[in-house]
Amino acid sequence: MHILLSSVLQVKENFERFISCKSTIDDIHVRLRKAEGDYGDSADGASTADMVAAVTDVSPPAKPLFMYVLSIKTFLQALEISCKDARVVLLSAGSRVQNMPC
Repeated sequence: MHILLSSVLQVKENFERFISCKSTIDDIHVRLRKAEGDYGDSADGASTADMVAAVTDVSPPAKPLFMYVLSIKTFLQALEISCKDARVVLLSAGSRVQNMPC
């Protein structure tokens, strides 16, 4: 139960960072749509240079946020493994207690 509460608190504490990541993605989408619009309805769409420029503009603010999200993912995966290990230990200990002669 404590682990679930901890995970919920992690999400609450980092909600603004997740929203910021979403805003960055939306910004890239708007810039790409604008670049495509600059070329009308041509089949080519935006040029590679325009796409590189759009990604380069948003890359610096996006990188630390992305790295932070990855660190949370790594932490939660380690926590999940720890929970599974703890469950195995508890189940093992429980079976030993049940098999003890009274």
